[in-house]
Amino acid sequence: MSSTKMVREKMVNNRLLYGGFTPFMEIMSVHPRDKSEEVARKFHAIMFGNPYLSFSVTTLPEDTKQTIRFWLDFWQENYNLLLKSDFKPMKVSQQYPVIKVENKDRLLYVVYEEYPINLPLVLNKPLDIINSKESQLINLGVSQSGIIYNYQILDHKGVIIEDDQLKTKKKNSLEILVPEGGMIRFNQ
Repeated sequence: MSSTKMVREKMVNNRLLYGGFTPFMEIMSVHPRDKSEEVARKFHAIMFGNPYLSFSVTTLPEDTKQTIRFWLDFWQENYNLLLKSDFKPMKVSQQYPVIKVENKDRLLYVVYEEYPINLPLVLNKPLDIINSKESQLINLGVSQSGIIYNYQILDHKGVIIEDDQLKTKKKNSLEILVPEGGMIRFNQ
């Protein structure tokens, strides 16, 4: 079992036991040789808890600093969603390959391993899907053809690399490429 999977499992178990007020800090260390995509995935493993990051800012490459800043900002901006909303980790027997959180304003999935995400027929609030896998392929399930979704794809540093529309053609699944450590955001 990878260390990020063990950290994620511990964080989810703590969260299920203690709720959003877990007494534990989720510790993440960053080494200057860590790839910035790895740093993003490490952060995703602890983002539903109280993150504590350990690193020396003077020795980190610029892209790693950008990655850390983006995901810390994301955590702060989405604190209520991440820690005070409906928290649903999925597939306990597989160490939670997907975590879903939702409140009245937003819906978020973090995909850690291959797992299809069903898109709602009507998107009445923003939907983010974070790709925390070591591959770019995200599987989406659609139940009706002819639906148009507006979306943006962000890389692991928060840079928008695609801003487009997706029109469903069939009632089945589709695949979309999302950078490792990045995310896709569907807007109304």
